[in-house]
Amino acid sequence: MHRSRIEYGHWAWNPVIGCKYGCSYCWARRQAERGMGIYGAWPKGWRFEPRLLTGRLAEPKSVRTPSRILVCFMGDLFGEWVPRLWIQSVLNTIKETPQHRYVLLTKNPARYGGLTLPPNAWGGTTVTGGGDRRRILDLNQALPTSMPRWVSYEPVLGPFPTKLLQHKAINWLVIGAQTGPRGRPPGRSRPFRLRGGQTRTTAPGSGDGRREDSG
Repeated sequence: MHRSRIEYGHWAWNPVIGCKYGCSYCWARRQAERGMGIYGAWPKGWRFEPRLLTGRLAEPKSVRTPSRILVCFMGDLFGEWVPRLWIQSVLNTIKETPQHRYVLLTKNPARYGGLTLPPNAWGGTTVTGGGDRRRILDLNQALPTSMPRWVSYEPVLGPFPTKLLQHKAINWLVIGAQTGPRGRPPGRSRPFRLRGGQTRTTAPGSGDGRREDSG
């Protein structure tokens, strides 16, 4: 487990790595193919195929200070190809370390519904444009009302229905442009204008109430 380079997380924890979606804009795959161990040492010869690294499962237990931990951002823990046993192994650690807050993220939020997520987890999904609107609906249907939920709208590849992003059940929204050699700005459609032109810039519970004009 390593210190996170993503501003809304303290630590990056990747006990399950790899993904089968094959997104052309995937920064995690680029890192894996280059052998860049930014979020930990990778198995020799690893090329982004899904794996469970059992030696990493207990890592959060060694962190004494209550922290916000980003879970499996070098893969998709809730992809259809991930064995339920792998998921449950990760959730067991989350349950056993209630002092931490765990940030979950998936392109398959419907799978949350078949699991019992610990109360110290935040369920999230990622969208890139209007074609992903179903994920917001699945997120709201799959999670209990008491659980914080969030949306990662990145990379912004097209407009997204603001009514869905402004849904009262969504506690937190992160917005980002495409990065890397093919990176591009969101364009002139201003797809991320929200209530009053503002969007929260920090994670809920962080103690920082700053808000920023989304432009």
